[in-house]
Amino acid sequence: MDEYKSGLYTEGETIARSIDALAGSAQRDQLWESLPEWIRQRIDKVLDRFSAGDEVVTFGHVDPTVAREELLEMKRWRGRS
Repeated sequence: MDEYKSGLYTEGETIARSIDALAGSAQRDQLWESLPEWIRQRIDKVLDRFSAGDEVVTFGHVDPTVAREELLEMKRWRGRS
């Protein structure tokens, strides 16, 4: 959040980093509750728009197959599938 507030990250980057943190967290529920409401709302919008057939572009940061599976798991976790 500090990076977003200081202008280092855009809104989209902040949402993507938040999704990354949630996907890899053993304490996902607690992390979710700690996020500001506007971030939780935007994450839900991203998950609502995502489907298993979508192409995932990661610009070499992570395997697209892994990213797709993480997003699908996040959808299941949020009950958005």
